[in-house]
Amino acid sequence: MKQLLQGLTIMHEKGIIHRDIKGQNILLHSPPGSGRVILKIADYGLVKKQEHALQSVQMTIAGTTPFQAPEMLMANARDVKADSTVDIWSAGIVFYQLATHEFPFDPHSLQSIMSFMMNKVLDRPASIEDDQEWDLITKMLSFDRKDRYTASRALDHPFFKAVNDADIPENAIHLAQQAQIAQQQGDISITQFDIDATFAIPLSDTREISGVDPEIENETIVIDYPSVNTVLRLPLSGTEQQNNQLIQLQETKCNNIVRKFKNVVDDEGRKLAIRAGIAESLTYIYETRELSTITQPYSAAYRFIAKPSSVEVRQLLYSKKPYPGLIRLLEHQDSEIVDHAVVTIYNILVSGISTNDTKPSTHFDDIQACDGIDKIFDLFKNNISKYSKDLASICIGRIFKATQLPVEFGF
Repeated sequence: MKQLLQGLTIMHEKGIIHRDIKGQNILLHSPPGSGRVILKIADYGLVKKQEHALQSVQMTIAGTTPFQAPEMLMANARDVKADSTVDIWSAGIVFYQLATHEFPFDPHSLQSIMSFMMNKVLDRPASIEDDQEWDLITKMLSFDRKDRYTASRALDHPFFKAVNDADIPENAIHLAQQAQIAQQQGDISITQFDIDATFAIPLSDTREISGVDPEIENETIVIDYPSVNTVLRLPLSGTEQQNNQLIQLQETKCNNIVRKFKNVVDDEGRKLAIRAGIAESLTYIYETRELSTITQPYSAAYRFIAKPSSVEVRQLLYSKKPYPGLIRLLEHQDSEIVDHAVVTIYNILVSGISTNDTKPSTHFDDIQACDGIDKIFDLFKNNISKYSKDLASICIGRIFKATQLPVEFGF
């Protein structure tokens, strides 16, 4: 947590507001042979740059719903006056998750999240026994941004400052001592944080907790697709607790698919996944489930099955009738899920583009049948994400290739 807050301090002092801090955008990197883990903040697609650092600024609403600050989530307009403490709220949610392994609300229910924001009550879970830890979490999750801590103030909190040598693991102290020796021997890559044991995250601890070795960057991931498909086909028909457990299990399966295919060219692996029914199970979820129960891992899994891949793979996806489910995701409240959906639609759509410019898109009728054209155009008109807006406009152009645009589109 200390590394995350230090990173945010540096960003905020430079007038950079991330606006999408969450677990998925926090990467763990271990320089080979270092024995340490360095936290990296990723995905700067929603960054807001301030002319004057640490001051309020007018900005568009952005972020991932369960991590959005109250001033973002409850705004009545597309623009809101906010500051860098929107990142501190998001980091506070991450801190709460680390301490309790859950959210302070049901992350799958927008009603639960909004109720939490309106009631302005953060209950202390029994699992948080340390008073200083709880006090810092409440300061980071202050519902009024004016009372919320900045990143630098959070670093000065007694939770971090009151740490003594007895509280620091021996392996962390050893890492700091090694870094100090390396610095004395002329290693210019060593920073002030490397020689501070309170910032050290031993690789051995990360391996033990997560079961993942960050040093293995080209890890081979083996997935039993029929087994995954069986899990994805399970309906949400139990109690709330049972449904949440099933969602978590399905999210894990989807995250494994993302890890398997993200930025990896593996057409044969993708064909195996598609033929095992993974794509059809995901689109069935998109079509039938309450949107609030569809989280980012579900949409990301389909996105990375679709790309990077060959035209042959994307045509195979098209044969599984993906558009009704993907088009429905465009109505989701989570902007990142909308991004996943529209980029997937685009990637499948281009597989049906003929080299003959006079021939309409073969996908036109399928998209039209599920009211997709109007929904894509609505996304183009109304979405605040430039990424989604740009892709929507390209999709419209592809769909209407060699076909006259309707007058109401205003082009």
